[in-house]
Formats: sequence, structure tokens, C-alpha cells
Amino acid sequence: MRKRFKMLFISRLLLLSGVIFATIAEAQTLRSAEEYMKRGDARYDRGDMDGAIADFTIAIDMASRLAPRRRKIGDAWKEEEAMRAAAGFSNARVIDPRAAAAYSNRANARYAKGDAEGALADLDQALSISPRLAIAFYNRGTIYANQEKINAALADFDRAIKIDPRMADAYHNRGNLKYLSKNLDGALADYNKAIELNPRRAETYDNRGLARENKGDLAGAVVDYSKAIELFSKAVKINPRIAVAYLNRGVIYMLQKNDSAARRDFDECLRFNKEMQLVLERRIKEVQQRRAASR
Repeated sequence: MRKRFKMLFISRLLLLSGVIFATIAEAQTLRSAEEYMKRGDARYDRGDMDGAIADFTIAIDMASRLAPRRRKIGDAWKEEEAMRAAAGFSNARVIDPRAAAAYSNRANARYAKGDAEGALADLDQALSISPRLAIAFYNRGTIYANQEKINAALADFDRAIKIDPRMADAYHNRGNLKYLSKNLDGALADYNKAIELNPRRAETYDNRGLARENKGDLAGAVVDYSKAIELFSKAVKINPRIAVAYLNRGVIYMLQKNDSAARRDFDECLRFNKEMQLVLERRIKEVQQRRAASR
């Protein structure tokens, strides 16, 4: 079973709400924290990870210094406090939940710089402040998955989906892990749900095509690879993974003995990524061996 997945990663969070502050001074401090968050986001988008980390750190410091004068807001507040208590987090020092967003965003900047452990520490802190922050579970699960800590990653994707059942990327990534664990039916179920929630994600069609191929559903695989190619082609900036989709569909055409269609797809594969020449030759040889064995 081929393994070629790259986990999807959500980059940043919108600021959270849920706290009413008692004084004008507190509101002004909060706005300043939001300004640093926004500037951190802008720096992240420009690729300035050091600047983004610096701004998110200031936002964390400002949010953490806010006075603990707040009032309850319905059952959601009670539920969060109960979860914090159950998880063993101290309520002695109250931190504005917006700090969780800053920690989570700083985690992404740290991860982009290659600091996986720093990112995990920030995500742990974000979840200690806001235990229902689905994207923090999702991003932590993504890091665990890339570290091949499969059980920990699955647990976090499960939590993210339980909190936010409409998080398509969590289904996608959980499907990847199920595929790698050879649970093809489970992977297909997750890919189906991810596509239902977000039918414009080319990577999910590409991965579902691979799962269908391994299940022996070659016709279904061709449909998925074709959809992936269509969506990759429509992107403003062509995703280099389109080459893999052409390669995969070409392999299916070869298995179906449609060699002319296969050659066209292999040519497109190399047009988008000439470095795939050796991979292409290996895959063609594998298919030729399979065809010879079936005679």
C-alpha cells in the first residue's frame, strides 16, 4: 500500500468571543491585543514568522494580564469551566479565552519554522485555556500525525470532530491515518464525509481515489483522480500535487489496458513535475508486472 499523504494544516484562528469586561480600561487593553493578533496574522501571511511570533507573544501577554472580572454567559460558560476543572486546570488565575487563539496562532508560526515541540507546547496551553477549541485539537493532531504518533493524532482528530462535526479537514486527515493503518473502509467513510462538507478540496478526491484503487474500485478511482485534476487545474496557483493525480490516473488507465490514455496522463505528470521521472518509471514497471502476472 503506497503512502504519500501530507496532512492538511489549518493556519490560523479567528479571535474567540465569550467574555464581557467590566471597565473601559480592560476593553482598551483587549483591543490592543487584537491589533497585535491582526498584525501577527499579516506577518504570517507575508512569511515573516519571527515577526508573527513576536506579535502573538505580545497578544498572549496582554490577554493574560487582563483582570479576572467577568460574568457568566449562559450554559456555554458553565460547560467550559466544568471541562477545565475536570481536566485539572487551576481557576486561580483567569486568562481571557482570546489568549487561546494567540497561543494557537503562535503554534502555527512556530511549526512553520520547524519548531514542532514549541508548537505542541503552545497548543497544549491553548487547550488548557479553552478546552473546546476544535482547531487546536486538529492542529495538534496534524503535528502528531506528521511525527507518526498515530494513536495520539487519531484521538485529537476525534476530539476536533466531536466539538465541530463540520470540520472537513479533520475528517480528511483522520481518513489518511485510517488508510495508512489499512482501514480502507474507515478511510473511505471519512473521505466521503470530508467531500460532503467541502466538495472543493482536490486533495481529498485524490486520496479517496487511492483508497478506491486499493479496494479494487478502479472506475471509482478514475472518477476521483479526474475530479482532483479538475480542481487542481482551477486553482489560481497550480498545486504541484496535480502531477501525482495525473500519475495515479495514468496507472489506473494502464491497469485497464487503456495505454494511450495512460501515456497522455504520464506526459502531463512530467510536464508539471519533471522530477517524478524515476517514480513514474517505477510505477509503470509495477503495472507491467501485474499485467504480465494476470495473463
